[in-house]
Amino acid sequence: MGSTPDHKERISSGIRIFAFNAGLSLELIIKARLAAISAPIPFTHNLIKLATKATLTLTAEQMETLQLLSEVIGWRGRYPTPRRAEA
Repeated sequence: MGSTPDHKERISSGIRIFAFNAGLSLELIIKARLAAISAPIPFTHNLIKLATKATLTLTAEQMETLQLLSEVIGWRGRYPTPRRAEA
């Protein structure tokens, strides 16, 4: 998102673990929605891409939250760096 600070600056250190778990939980919920509508489930942690595929209607603020949580999942998760570059 352009010149906005990364997740480390936007989420205090005391709640980063919560944000990571919240992001993973939302990922599972959205992927469950995809399964419920018999849509293919992509191999990604990008919550915005998943929400779009799941045809969820979200506000701009919700999209920004999903973007932030996607960053948290990518950087605080199982991989010390992103596994591949995304365009």
